[in-house]
Amino acid sequence: MKSVILASAIVPGVATAKDVCGYSYIVLPDGRCLTLNYMTVLGESRSNQAEVDNLYQEQFDANLALEMNTRYRLTETKGERDARIKELAKTKRVRDDVASDAQHIEDTLYPLHHQAMRIVNHVLTPRQ
Repeated sequence: MKSVILASAIVPGVATAKDVCGYSYIVLPDGRCLTLNYMTVLGESRSNQAEVDNLYQEQFDANLALEMNTRYRLTETKGERDARIKELAKTKRVRDDVASDAQHIEDTLYPLHHQAMRIVNHVLTPRQ
């Protein structure tokens, strides 16, 4: 059976994968359309969360390196250190906000994806 890769779904060749005006959907053999628009939002959310996590980790690691550098600590003023720690805390709040939003998106959209793939499986599984 021939397959077409669409987003993260593998769709057997008997279904038609379409992308019209930015809207992705599958036309099932019985003529029904199954939208995949949610996948863009889900993918972007996951990507954004990973990017923010990485940025926070880089900033955390840089701060840790500065804290461990005795020479730097002796020359850094209290105001500079406070500003550096405050900026790290601000980045952590942004990371936590993005993670909360991403979890809400995941909780909302992943069940749609699961349901869509169950429909595709049901429609495309040969009956005996």
